[in-house]
Amino acid sequence: MKLFSYYNEEKHTEYTWYKSSDILYTEYCDDGENKNTMKVVFEKGGATYLYKGVAVQNYLYLRESETQGKTFSYLKKEYKWEYEKLEPYNKDLILEEYSERSGNVYYIINDGCFEIRNNKETIMYHNEKELPTDTLLLVTDIIESLGYKIRLRERKENEDKD
Repeated sequence: MKLFSYYNEEKHTEYTWYKSSDILYTEYCDDGENKNTMKVVFEKGGATYLYKGVAVQNYLYLRESETQGKTFSYLKKEYKWEYEKLEPYNKDLILEEYSERSGNVYYIINDGCFEIRNNKETIMYHNEKELPTDTLLLVTDIIESLGYKIRLRERKENEDKD
């Protein structure tokens, strides 16, 4: 099942993350040089392949299917795409990017005051006092239990402590 995708117009590439036991991530490129290529990162070990000559209709069919693994197996057999094996991707980096791009991450600043910011740097919560370490860890655990990623960061030079 597709979790999230976005299209980079400059690169003519769509990036898509999946919740699948087989496929973790795909990149589909339709620019002049890399016309109709699809990079597939598999769940097991981050094995990565680049498939060439993939029609956009077939990519969209894969992207929108309920079971990417079965659909991919069918399409690969049916169309016999040319492919090459690439270096394995780091799964942690792919999942990290998914969290960032999908807005599933919050930033905590605990430097003179306590703030929680979303991925667009909007202040979601502000307290004039810095939290003690044990309370900070508790707040972090609570937010993560709701399915969000937390990144602790320091205040940037141009940010006021309000």
